[in-house]
Amino acid sequence: MVLFCPCEEDAVTLVKLQLWPGSAKRPQVAFHSKLMMLAEMLLLECHVSLKKFCDTLGLEKSNMLPTWKNDRQDILSSVELAIPVFHSYGHKSLCQIGNSPRRKSAFGLTDSEGIERLWAYLRGFSAITKEMIPGRRVDVLTDGLLHYAQHRINQFGPSLLAKVKRAKELLETTKLQLDEIFSKLQVPLDASLIERWTDEEKSLLLSRNRLPGCLDFDDVKDPESSIYQDFKVVADEQVPFSIKRTVIDLHHLTERCKEELGLVNIEIASIAEFSTDNLQAESEMQDLLCDSDSEDDIDEDVFEIGISDDDAEDDDDMLLDC
Repeated sequence: MVLFCPCEEDAVTLVKLQLWPGSAKRPQVAFHSKLMMLAEMLLLECHVSLKKFCDTLGLEKSNMLPTWKNDRQDILSSVELAIPVFHSYGHKSLCQIGNSPRRKSAFGLTDSEGIERLWAYLRGFSAITKEMIPGRRVDVLTDGLLHYAQHRINQFGPSLLAKVKRAKELLETTKLQLDEIFSKLQVPLDASLIERWTDEEKSLLLSRNRLPGCLDFDDVKDPESSIYQDFKVVADEQVPFSIKRTVIDLHHLTERCKEELGLVNIEIASIAEFSTDNLQAESEMQDLLCDSDSEDDIDEDVFEIGISDDDAEDDDDMLLDC
């Protein structure tokens, strides 16, 4: 317990006691300087994050960590996460099939790499802005972002049409490929079969992740060795694993194409509504301007009618006399 003196700030008292206050005014928690030095050394030398450090100490919550606004941790339960397609090859196979945008519903044909395209555009400013002062650099990047945003807005129409065309062509192609594959197999195509093959794929990849520590080098090099047999044939249907995985990918791609068409229709409807509202607002503004101009014209007519030429001459004579 710390006894504070009213003659100085509470934070000053804590600092004198080698305690770093959690807040400059009315601090409710403080951290000893040695504890903070330990956290810093663990961060720099062992790469231990502040969260893991606090968890190790048994602290449920640290005031030094960012918190959810209004304690809305439930937001994550309604958010679906996936790995961008350009980054998926850096993950394990099990992670790829579990978190790929092509394997998750409601993602359509998006590759989730929109932000990477923005970075690619901004990369061109790196050589230009590196010698600028911070204020000027912010101005240039702001202008670039505004230009990029306007360019994307102008491309809404052609982009949506291209998405529709691509989704339809891809949907037709995948259906033809599935029909061609199943014409050579002895099993019919249905949803239950795809689901069963997907479960087999996951269990097989899980077993592959638990390979024994010692493997014979010749077996690893030989595609006909027992290591690779599970990936080739399943005894009950005699369907190679590679064919199963191709069918699973094509099935999910078909579903994503259907979703893409639905999502594009929603975007087109939203843009049409937005454009209609803008046109209506612009029309109302023009009507107001026209009404204002007509009132000004009426006032000028009244002013011209109310003053005759004789009155104007009399006014001029009065001004000369003055």
